[in-house]
Amino acid sequence: MSAYLNIHKLNKSFANFKALEDISLNVEEGEFICFLGPSGCGKTTLLRCIAGLEIADQGVITQANTNITRLPASQRDFGIVFQSYALFPNLTVADNLALALKQQGHNRKEVHKKVNHWLSVIDLVGSGDKFPSQLSGGQQQRVALARALALSPGLLLLDEPLSALDAKVRHHLRTEICQLQKQLGITTIMVTHDQEEAMVMADKIVVMNHGKIEQVGTPSEIYLEPASHFVANFVGSMNFLPAQLGKDKTFKLAGQNFSPLWPEFINDYIENTKSDVQQSLILGVRPEDIQFSNPEVENQEVVSKVSFPINIQSLTFQGANIKVDCQLISSEAASRNTMGEQVIQVEIPLQESLNLGLKIGDEKQVHFPHNKLHYFRTEISQ
Repeated sequence: MSAYLNIHKLNKSFANFKALEDISLNVEEGEFICFLGPSGCGKTTLLRCIAGLEIADQGVITQANTNITRLPASQRDFGIVFQSYALFPNLTVADNLALALKQQGHNRKEVHKKVNHWLSVIDLVGSGDKFPSQLSGGQQQRVALARALALSPGLLLLDEPLSALDAKVRHHLRTEICQLQKQLGITTIMVTHDQEEAMVMADKIVVMNHGKIEQVGTPSEIYLEPASHFVANFVGSMNFLPAQLGKDKTFKLAGQNFSPLWPEFINDYIENTKSDVQQSLILGVRPEDIQFSNPEVENQEVVSKVSFPINIQSLTFQGANIKVDCQLISSEAASRNTMGEQVIQVEIPLQESLNLGLKIGDEKQVHFPHNKLHYFRTEISQ
């Protein structure tokens, strides 16, 4: 069975700027998809091409087995919600909801019934006679969402709908949107630059950079198995450590040699490397995956870990967690009685920090579990 929305080799340029390059993506019916990436990565342009607000230079967009690539927006089956709400300020809430229904040909009784239904859905019963200026930002965005859904579109498009709201309202409204999307089963695509928002709301995340798709996956796949240096750096926090890779499957990091459990692409990388000279490699490890050595619980599997002495540079209180900035003490630096240059961040629970008695200036031992290490070629780092 084909996907509900299929995008194949889409390209879009503005003058000499290539906004989208060879974009291919399948969206299944009922999925909640987030386009995630920094400003200028092409995510909004891609959404606008799906809506028909921009026409692609090349490629094909198919929705429900219908080629919509060149169709005007008015002939496409979607509802859209913008960051700016875009409500008519001179119309009441009820009239804002009713306008498109009337234009679609519904009679007065049907319009009244649908308007009341959607006011109930968005928990604004009794606010139909109010004007948008009399509502809070969160309430206005709920009205905009209801207006988009009132026409029963096959596809809901959300263009950073929560970015203009304060944090508390944003957190509350994203929960409401997710619940409503699941209840209606409507295929939804949302553009956002907020990784937390994407992680919480999406079934799948499309990470974009410089007009290309870097990775498509579930939130856990994006976080736990980043496909590129960019994804690892953009989603969450990651320590990046330069290393030297040998032909014998060992690597040298901060003056120490290790024999890790290699992922498949490292084996391929070594097999395809003809030179006997050591190759550069970037190792990545999440702050929460680094462990402090605890002498009282010394049943640690050192053989499956990469271990280093460190010096604690700073401790930052983050509520339930403590962020610890640590400077690796390399073997070469230790022999010269100096500090190394590589600083890493470690994140541990507050109680663990108290149990370990961590203090600035302390020298401790940290461990990187092999199964938590990520490997990136140096030429793809950005």
